[in-house]
Amino acid sequence: MFAVVVGLVGVTMVQTLNTVDQTPETPVGQEGPALPLDDGVGEIQPVTEPEVPTLIHAPVEAVGTRETLAIIAEVTGSSAYDQVQAWYRPVGESVWSRAGMRRVGSEYRGTIDVTPLFADGLEYWIEAKPYHEGVPKLFHGSAQRPIRVTVRR
Repeated sequence: MFAVVVGLVGVTMVQTLNTVDQTPETPVGQEGPALPLDDGVGEIQPVTEPEVPTLIHAPVEAVGTRETLAIIAEVTGSSAYDQVQAWYRPVGESVWSRAGMRRVGSEYRGTIDVTPLFADGLEYWIEAKPYHEGVPKLFHGSAQRPIRVTVRR
């Protein structure tokens, strides 16, 4: 079989040139490669848009004093992010501390030891940095709008 592949903005078309296609046909509506029609006109299928990079995190609402707060996040839609970290502080303080997060499977995991310094609560936010320029950083919370955690005694 001899085929010509023509790329268009947003679509890809495959057309056969006076040949017999022996590829099993994919039923209309199912995902799969564009298969040529019997009349020689190629079938057109739209190209799927790439997923937008997203930082996913389920905020922690409460933790006990002397417990370890587990921070778990996932970056979807891109493999361009290689540094994920959580920034945290006791409620009422101005200085942020950094907790590095390690990749474990598809997630990033980090911990914060909750000491009596956090008696009034704990604030944190998460940042994902890409490994090359031109890709924006991702955030869940921010220094101006942190996630607030109640600390039980």
